Amino acid sequence: MHSFGERDVNPLIDRVDTAKSRGTHVPPLAEFSLSPGRMKYSLCWQEFRPGIECMSIPSETIRKSPTKLTYNEYVLLPDDGNRHEIIDGRHYMYAAPVPRQQAISRHIQFQLYQQIELTKLGQVIDSPIDLQLSDFDVVQPDLVVVLAGNRIITQTRILGVPDLLIEILSPSNRKHDPELKKQLYEQFAVPEYWIVDPDECVVVRFRLEETGKFGQAIEIRDAITFDGVPGGATVDLTRVW
Repeated sequence: MHSFGERDVNPLIDRVDTAKSRGTHVPPLAEFSLSPGRMKYSLCWQEFRPGIECMSIPSETIRKSPTKLTYNEYVLLPDDGNRHEIIDGRHYMYAAPVPRQQAISRHIQFQLYQQIELTKLGQVIDSPIDLQLSDFDVVQPDLVVVLAGNRIITQTRILGVPDLLIEILSPSNRKHDPELKKQLYEQFAVPEYWIVDPDECVVVRFRLEETGKFGQAIEIRDAITFDGVPGGATVDLTRVW
């Protein structure tokens, strides 16, 4: 939280009033709380005045919010170098990707880029990118593949279900990606989901079946193929690690 003196109160209130008058949503958890002679305030102002440093919304405040968070609240979260996501309206925060995780992401993206993007079959997008699956579900996958016919890329985010999602495990998300995110991606019928484990040098692949559920997990250690494009797009995992 940041503290302000009395001289700061009116300008900040004016900025919130102006934002509201323009139809910008300001969630209750980001409103003012006044005490004698001082004011505590938490809100990321980047939406209202680009270039102003973000004032952090405390994570505990967000987690204890009685209502589900939506994309409107998500865009107010601080740009603090961490990875923020909301799943079913709950806020989750993780450390930024470690160097090895970033290197693996680049190696996979490079191979997919050559076979998918350079051939104009789709786009291969790396994090950070906002993927909004619903009003209450906004995540930042490590890699996202959106094929040319899947028109879900907007100017600000990906809005809809991609063709392939790839998550790379790190110390901060080893349970989150195989459990919570797997359930989320299955719920929204993501056709294919890869979980990359740098420690074991293995990729676990899930493909959606006709039942609407992911099939059996397949562990792959040599080469993995995405069959969503003609002829398939193959990643040589010996060039990844």
